[in-house]
Amino acid sequence: MTTDVHPSDVLVPKCLWAQRHDRIYLTIDVFDPKDVDIKLDAGFLNVRCTRSEDNAKFAVDLEFFDTVVPAESQKSTTGRNISFILLKEKDDQPYWPRLVKDTKKLHYIAVDFTKWVDEDEEDSKGGNDFMGNGMGDFSSFDPSQFANMQDYDEDEIAEEEEEDDAEENFDQELIKEAALAQDNGEDDEEEKGEKKEQENN
Repeated sequence: MTTDVHPSDVLVPKCLWAQRHDRIYLTIDVFDPKDVDIKLDAGFLNVRCTRSEDNAKFAVDLEFFDTVVPAESQKSTTGRNISFILLKEKDDQPYWPRLVKDTKKLHYIAVDFTKWVDEDEEDSKGGNDFMGNGMGDFSSFDPSQFANMQDYDEDEIAEEEEEDDAEENFDQELIKEAALAQDNGEDDEEEKGEKKEQENN
């Protein structure tokens, strides 16, 4: 797999990345992508897509600093972006000094600080992925078919988090209503006591 020359009307998307000793987190930052075409091998990633809102075309070709294992990696295409969890072939090596082999600073590649953990802090912060779960079971993957690379669903996880928040808010509302009812009951009792005292006087 090699890098291609892009037509002048094709945009290069922002690529955000972070890493652990055994994996790379990579986000291709194109909102609501469609016609997504992904090609991945051990040393290269090619992504082509179109942004739905204006049909702008995007393309990026990355030659990795080192090798990854396509068959044991994950991808996700959502309404927000295209993202990957790429397993490094050499998981016992130091952190990569950069995402790609090219030593020049590429304006479209940036560190994803929302997922980054410094190398000397990785053990203390755990090795699970940024989704909060382990990498999952890859035993069903066919190493010869990148098309079978496992998907993970960020939208589904976001929906579950929203449902949890809604349940928590509902519980808090019930507590508030119960407290308000109790206060109203105490006020009614106090009013009754005052009326009775006035009648006795």
